[in-house]
Amino acid sequence: MQDKKYERIIVYISVSDFEKGKKLMQQPVENAQLFYEYYRQWIDVYKKGAIREATLDKYLMTQKWVEKLAPELKVYELTRTAYQKLLNDYAKNHEKQTTLDFHHQLKGAVPVSYTHLTLPTKRIV
Repeated sequence: MQDKKYERIIVYISVSDFEKGKKLMQQPVENAQLFYEYYRQWIDVYKKGAIREATLDKYLMTQKWVEKLAPELKVYELTRTAYQKLLNDYAKNHEKQTTLDFHHQLKGAVPVSYTHLTLPTKRIV
């Protein structure tokens, strides 16, 4: 079995994305809100009506995978380790590019208070 190598991608967000996230985070969010529910709310606020239907379907599929892989993950529990575990679990059944797409669809919704994190992505060898 080959050793798996990992790399980290530092996520930088634009000022407009920061402002969008800031507005979303100003909405009442209970500490116990599940991450997949938060992600669905983020899609409804920032993506619905702003992107093509086919692209929206991809975001909604990502939301279903988050719900399947991390049904108990709460927003306040989102750490680098929890995020990496989510990516690792997804990567078990998906190709590298598909996993990267999953990561790119998720990273925009990471709460603003967590944007200082270095969000990891798994490199599949």
